[in-house]
Amino acid sequence: MESEIEPMKRIPKTSRDFQAAERREQILQGAKELFAQHGYHGTSIRAMHKHIGITDGLLYHYFPGGKQEILETIVKEAQASRFQQMDELIKGIHPGQPLEDALYQFISGMVTKMLSDRDFLKIMLRDSEQIVSGDKHFMS
Repeated sequence: MESEIEPMKRIPKTSRDFQAAERREQILQGAKELFAQHGYHGTSIRAMHKHIGITDGLLYHYFPGGKQEILETIVKEAQASRFQQMDELIKGIHPGQPLEDALYQFISGMVTKMLSDRDFLKIMLRDSEQIVSGDKHFMS
């Protein structure tokens, strides 16, 4: 059975590509801070513009779906990071290691990873209904 291979993230090749990647990350980070502080529904597009220091057009250039697309992207990227962390933790478990030790190593590593991104954790706790509700199946 052949496993699905996901494409690699594109590495910026020019200074323009690099600036675009930086701007996109700046938008995501600023939005994540606001969502963590005020919640998804408590954060307006206007507040995002002011906090991040960008124009309306620029936000929609990077995220045509607006606030919802930004939230989806934050969740997807955090999810990918968690899966990568899980793979690394599993690879660090030795075949002869006692089960209790392996579980402790894995669980403590995951908790450490989750606590290292407190803004995302706050978003998950505060806005979990928005993230998994209705036909928003972006977590799958």
